[in-house]
Amino acid sequence: MINHFLKYEFVYIVFFISLIFLYSSFIIKKTILKSACLIIFAILVSIIATEIILSFNMNQISSLPPVKYSKLTDLNIGKIRQVNILDVNDKMFFNVKQPVNKTGADVVFDVVLSVYANGFRYTKNNVDSDEAYVFLGCSNTFGHGLPDDETLPYYFSQFYNFNKNVINCAQGGRSINTAINVLQSNVLDSFTTKDTKIKYFIYSMLDSHINRNFKIGSYESANDNFILQNRQLKRVPQPFGIFKIIFSKSFIFNKVFLNKIEEHNSIYYQDYMLKSLNKLNDIVETKYKSKLIIMIWPKVNQNFVGRLKKTKLNLILLPESLCSNEYIILNDGHPNAQANKKIADILIKYINR
Repeated sequence: MINHFLKYEFVYIVFFISLIFLYSSFIIKKTILKSACLIIFAILVSIIATEIILSFNMNQISSLPPVKYSKLTDLNIGKIRQVNILDVNDKMFFNVKQPVNKTGADVVFDVVLSVYANGFRYTKNNVDSDEAYVFLGCSNTFGHGLPDDETLPYYFSQFYNFNKNVINCAQGGRSINTAINVLQSNVLDSFTTKDTKIKYFIYSMLDSHINRNFKIGSYESANDNFILQNRQLKRVPQPFGIFKIIFSKSFIFNKVFLNKIEEHNSIYYQDYMLKSLNKLNDIVETKYKSKLIIMIWPKVNQNFVGRLKKTKLNLILLPESLCSNEYIILNDGHPNAQANKKIADILIKYINR
């Protein structure tokens, strides 16, 4: 019962308010005010009924669990299966153990991935090398829908004949907050030694990363609204954040009011992203005595890109061609092997310039 209340507290809040108006209709003597209270009560009850009905018919997206930032005791590699089947529901399956029924459906991808216990993806490399490269970002860098030998870190490691320590710390559905959390924790100690020199950190940024730092609602596609402070994850504050938390399960709120809040907060989100990229760069330089490269994907807000160009950050603006069908997994949208190979070439030329 407590868990139910915590998940749908907005329904109880509205119901409590409706009871106030119902009670007022009994004690108020003026006919007009009494009628007004009864009308408001009826409206609020209708809203509650609508929310309950819609909750049974709308698919809600569970919030992503926090990334495991604790240091690993070993580097054992596990396997997970990632399947995307294009049918009437456009289903996506993760950690599949049982056979998936593919009858009458198009398989977008069906791959087995190698991952560590904390969810970071394995890349063929030389973990004993004293020279390391760390990749940060979201599913594009993680290698969503691709086997181990088609990801961006793989092609980068291949250029060095797999003799360097290449670490893929990207996490699907995440943004800059996770990248900062990874660097502020000691999780990288699991993949390096005291003699390891991390030459470059590479953060890959999409336009969606700007808003992704503040996603809360269960109807939204990602949640990276926490930052690591004093070894504890604390929610990043934002304008109207309390309303987004309380009404996160509300279909009406998400469909009617959320977009207006996001538009109102757009500059705030950009300011936060800009500050966070500079913060990431400061951590890289001070804690790791290294350098940060930020790769900007096409279609990132041009006003934001203009502001980025005025900073001293190392930027790579990726070509528009990466958005064409030639470089994406069809019916999915994530970069394919050809795209990752091209990006690796661009990155290596930038480093060796």
